Amino acid sequence: MGSPAIKGVFLPGLCCRSDIWDQARVQLPGVDVVVLDWPWPERIASRDDGAAWLAEEIRARGPRFVVGHSLGGLLALHLRSRLRERPEWDLVIVETFLTGPHEFFRNHLWQPVPALRERIAAMLAEERTRFPILRKVASEDEPDEWRARVNATPAIFIFGGRSGEHAAATVANMAGVSPSAAHDIRVVQGASHFPMLERPEEFYAILRDVLRLEQEPGLRLRRR
Repeated sequence: MGSPAIKGVFLPGLCCRSDIWDQARVQLPGVDVVVLDWPWPERIASRDDGAAWLAEEIRARGPRFVVGHSLGGLLALHLRSRLRERPEWDLVIVETFLTGPHEFFRNHLWQPVPALRERIAAMLAEERTRFPILRKVASEDEPDEWRARVNATPAIFIFGGRSGEHAAATVANMAGVSPSAAHDIRVVQGASHFPMLERPEEFYAILRDVLRLEQEPGLRLRRR
């Protein structure tokens, strides 16, 4: 009997759907990929509601790691920061801001790929009307002590590096993330807010590295 698959839970961002993670099963063979979509709006009216919903999903699925994009990462970080004991699951946060986004982040895509631009624009337009409450949750004004608490919470941060002119620590600082021993900060060069779609090979290579997936016994990954 083979080793049980490692399970990972993937969360979408604001006005996004789970299909932003459509490359995960291809790029992470041997991983049981669980992709989540947002529940109906009445379930999430605040960050606490979002954290409670995510806690239920994590308890039910028992993942080894959780990956959250943008608002999904923020809610996962919010949940983790409230836990009294360090959870067994690793947390990876993709393009999540702990302060108002710097101008550096004010684009969705870096690559001039018309089909991808149309896909992202259509998704955002459709989900914006279905889940208006998420915009309220994303814009909640949190006190400084909240930022200090979540910044002290261990997590792995991945950002799009855009033009590649800035070091990882600089990009993190512009996102309100304080470089510390609690954080592993990585950058996908040539990508913007959707690195998993713009640069899937590079993004998932970083994900395998930070989660030490290639070191897991019985996990066989494709080699290029």
